[in-house]
Amino acid sequence: MTQLSRFSLFGLTLVCFSLSLPAASSAAEVLQRLTPETGVTAHVAKADKGYVIVQPDGSELMMIDAEWAANFDGDPIFTVADFNFDGFPDVALGANTSESTDTGFGLFLYKPATKSYASLDFSDEFSERLNCGGLWNVELVESRKAIRSSCNFAGEDPRVDVVQIDSDGSAYLLEQSRPNEEVWQWPYLNRPARMVSYDRQGNITLETVIPSDDIENSWEVPVDTLEVYSAADLQSRTPAHVVKGETVRILAFSGDFMQFAREGSDTLRGGWISLKHAYDLVSRYDANGSRPQMVSLGLTDYGDTTENPDYYRNLFTLMIRNTSDTDVELSNAELFLLFNGDNGTRVAHKLYDLSSQTLAPGESHMLDDNPIEKRGDQHVIYHDNDGQDAYPLFFPPDITPGRYRIRPIITGPGLSGFIYGENEIELEYPPKLADSLVKP
Repeated sequence: MTQLSRFSLFGLTLVCFSLSLPAASSAAEVLQRLTPETGVTAHVAKADKGYVIVQPDGSELMMIDAEWAANFDGDPIFTVADFNFDGFPDVALGANTSESTDTGFGLFLYKPATKSYASLDFSDEFSERLNCGGLWNVELVESRKAIRSSCNFAGEDPRVDVVQIDSDGSAYLLEQSRPNEEVWQWPYLNRPARMVSYDRQGNITLETVIPSDDIENSWEVPVDTLEVYSAADLQSRTPAHVVKGETVRILAFSGDFMQFAREGSDTLRGGWISLKHAYDLVSRYDANGSRPQMVSLGLTDYGDTTENPDYYRNLFTLMIRNTSDTDVELSNAELFLLFNGDNGTRVAHKLYDLSSQTLAPGESHMLDDNPIEKRGDQHVIYHDNDGQDAYPLFFPPDITPGRYRIRPIITGPGLSGFIYGENEIELEYPPKLADSLVKP
């Protein structure tokens, strides 16, 4: 994929070629004269074969051939600017098609060492990271020595990529926009549209929320109290707290932390809270069962079975029943297991995603009825993942040997709260399995 490709937006693919050609044998129309440095000249020309850069030495660099240029809506535009901020002006070809008002760009960087131009070509991997698949509606961002690319998707806000280009043509994604995400690792928290910043290794360093309406960017504290930090670091705890029911404005995300602002208070204007503390399944477990639940979630306990015990004691049978008087929709729901060990270990482990389903009042459904198996050196359980066979890990990674009480938990963005299982089963790790459950 090259810069002028954007399969997601256009049925047409615009391709920027970078071929060195011999000097033209026929006259070509000069469109843009180039003076990249003192005493060095070149120019952009339109020839029968397409648009070319006539290099300082007289050779030609194909910008785009006539066949592809025939798809342009009007003539292309040529922009001279220092796109990689190395002190030497480069040249860009911009073009439109009838499919979109966006202008696609191909960049050609001047190389002072060879006194010639070369096309800027992104790798497929880098192009796939970009919102727009390439460079569109390019603008210079002088303060960051970078370029801003943006494109439009029907019915959505423009998508933005901020790219920095080194003198050798290496490209780095500094920042890009991301739309609202309805489902992610923290149940019941939607991340608003935001600008995501990266380091040079491609790691996310900060996610800054794009200002929007108060509803989309607001968050209600879900637990009794949360400590407030001055930075996205557990070592920066302050004396302040936020309490359950408070509504605050989301400002940014950094790792497992969220920055917020609270209006109308002289004592607490804002800070950071730990999302792990807000949504941790272990700490939020209601051991006293005081919170009403809309469904009943129960495990079958085979602990006292005498018939083939090494099979049945490892059988995971899970039933769900809607005990409310309204439909319960499980959409994008996840099944977790809460492990409580005699050795003090307490950890929640995601088992798998649940298939979407709606339970009518009084309706029951078997979610699982499969044994734990050993495949290779891993203990897994079979799961039908929307028609595909899957074998997720049953026990958390790196769990220590011992005896554990296990309780199921269901989370989901459409649920009013976590669904905790009514009972526990006890299992040993590693489990003693029947021979039929040990697979190569």
